[in-house]
Amino acid sequence: TKLWSLLYGGGGTTPTPPPSTTPTSGSCGTSAYWNYDASTKTLTITGSGPVTSYNSPSEAPWSPYMTQIETLIVTEGISIVGSNTLKGATALKNVSLPASLLGIGASAFENCPAITYAYVDQPEGSLMIGTANTDLTDHLLYKATTTAPTTGTCGEALTWTYDPAT
Repeated sequence: TKLWSLLYGGGGTTPTPPPSTTPTSGSCGTSAYWNYDASTKTLTITGSGPVTSYNSPSEAPWSPYMTQIETLIVTEGISIVGSNTLKGATALKNVSLPASLLGIGASAFENCPAITYAYVDQPEGSLMIGTANTDLTDHLLYKATTTAPTTGTCGEALTWTYDPAT
């Protein structure tokens, strides 16, 4: 109790801990940046060029939040999601990837079993995907490469027209 009195002024109450010093944003590549919003459990990656490849998911700057992230939004301009980027993001459910994306590194989405929706804004076959990413690829939806018809026939004497403006 004597030490307690010296450290905390003798009041005998637990002091209020300092605010968290764990960063919620920063750099994740030469021109790529990240931001984690704890209220929405969303990791957003912005900027341009590749996201760093990590030797281990614990090297990713958002690793303190890895098991809390539910949504990943990668914005237009990012070209590569590096290796081990979200490996072990066990709560990750929704993934949105831009048209600018050229590739996904090995194990970037390994051990992400909660993914139920993943969308990439480009046609199937145009994205290079490294090994150990089946948690992502099993749910990946690609941008449609064809458009739906606006006219057609239905029977011998019937036709139909769809006007998207109305």
